[in-house]
Amino acid sequence: MVSLSGRGGESGAVGFARSVGDAVWSTPGVVGTVVLLVGDVCGRGLRVLARPRASGARAVLLRVTIDQIYFTGVEAVPIVAGLATLVGVTTIGVGFRTLTVLGAEGSFGTVLDKLILVELAPLLTAVIVAARSGSAVCTELLAMRLNDELDALAAHGVDPWVYVGLPRLIGITVGTACLTTVFALATYAVTLVSTIPLGIALPPFLASLAGAIEPQDVVLLWTKALLFGLAVAATTMARGFRWGHDSSDLPRMATRGAMDALITIFLIDAVFAVLVR
Repeated sequence: MVSLSGRGGESGAVGFARSVGDAVWSTPGVVGTVVLLVGDVCGRGLRVLARPRASGARAVLLRVTIDQIYFTGVEAVPIVAGLATLVGVTTIGVGFRTLTVLGAEGSFGTVLDKLILVELAPLLTAVIVAARSGSAVCTELLAMRLNDELDALAAHGVDPWVYVGLPRLIGITVGTACLTTVFALATYAVTLVSTIPLGIALPPFLASLAGAIEPQDVVLLWTKALLFGLAVAATTMARGFRWGHDSSDLPRMATRGAMDALITIFLIDAVFAVLVR
């Protein structure tokens, strides 16, 4: 009988634990791969675009990059806005009531700023991008490699890392930053609307929010979003370009690429939590 529980007859729990352990063990290598891959792809792209007759290359790269931004950023807006709505309702429903019981409702603006703007908006958005766009890119690149499409590009003098990799690197990074902004704005909008059924006075609530948001928090939001986007793009591209040998590896590599991206994202967030005060 053929076992459906996982590789070598492993149970689903054992297989999942093994995958998590392998991913955690390889985290340092994944981070190094992210840095090297971003530098390599950007360097190759600059060399191609700096050529005297590179107008055709610029047009192709621009078109593919716009398509990737649309896929990552625009098409995911409903998902991100829906999650932001749930987070906003939960935050004001639980957070404000808890602070009211403690007599610290005046600090809700600060809590909302640190919780949503600095932490949840970039982190949850990056998780969505990793699960959606990251796994898709990983699968797409592996399929192109298995079908010899990347080799065909290289045989015609076209660098796959530039014409395939660079647009996805830029598109996922820019798309993640834009989606993070959408998440933050949607959460704040839902929070303001939720003040009506909760009987919260809007003018002092707005004053509390406005006084809590600081310029460095907005800078931190965008910094995290850009770094998370680079992490998602680089980790999934590394898997798609280099791992897997046949079509049976497609679902496994998509899962592993998304897992690598998530581990890298949380590692970056942990570094920010320790270093940024």
